[in-house]
Amino acid sequence: MITKLSPAKINLTLDVKPKTEGADFHELETIYHLVNWGDTMTVESSDKFEIIGNFDCDLKENLIYKAWQCLDDPQTVKVTVDKQIPTGGGLGGGSSNAATFIQCYFELFNLGTVPQKLIDRLGDLGKDIPFFLCGQPCALGTHFGQVIKPLDFNFSGQTVYLYFPPFKSDTPEAYRALKHFDTSYTQNFLANPKLENCGNTFQKIFEQKNYSKLLLSGSGSTCFNFKKIDIPDCKTIKTELL
Repeated sequence: MITKLSPAKINLTLDVKPKTEGADFHELETIYHLVNWGDTMTVESSDKFEIIGNFDCDLKENLIYKAWQCLDDPQTVKVTVDKQIPTGGGLGGGSSNAATFIQCYFELFNLGTVPQKLIDRLGDLGKDIPFFLCGQPCALGTHFGQVIKPLDFNFSGQTVYLYFPPFKSDTPEAYRALKHFDTSYTQNFLANPKLENCGNTFQKIFEQKNYSKLLLSGSGSTCFNFKKIDIPDCKTIKTELL
């Protein structure tokens, strides 16, 4: 039996580029960072494959199941998840679950290092998954977010507050609403890596006045800040960067 934290991530920066003709996705540049909070996952041998947890999708739509299917000759296991990361929150919960499952599975069966070929396949399931498997708490994501370059910025231990508004963000709808792509938050951050230089292209369409002092993670709806701000209708969690 293997138990691990399946951590959430925030996007310190996110720059979305205009979609090129014929492309399925927008190319982007982003700086990912893990936080010391998320779901708890246990993986153990079993006579059948099953996932136990408060998921709002069918088994075959769950990224854990899809990741299991990507394995060569997969062994049956029981996966138990204490879900804390909300869906539609921009925190990479599904991708983190898939990546953490793979880590637990490889450890449970003493399979060694996760091969890059498998990581590439998993990146087709969820563009954030390669980041969660890169072994570093902070990384640059390019192309569609799945091309990963670990960064050695030392932000670990920095307090961060997560804010959960009383609504979810629909990712396709958020991308359709984008009108301005002239941001350069990621390159500015790389040139001057300070947390006050965080920024997100989607901030331009996130117009609720109560959240104007907060930063979006991904395409939302979860926001974050590095100091406490009272937002009456938001659940707030204090954690830290890993």
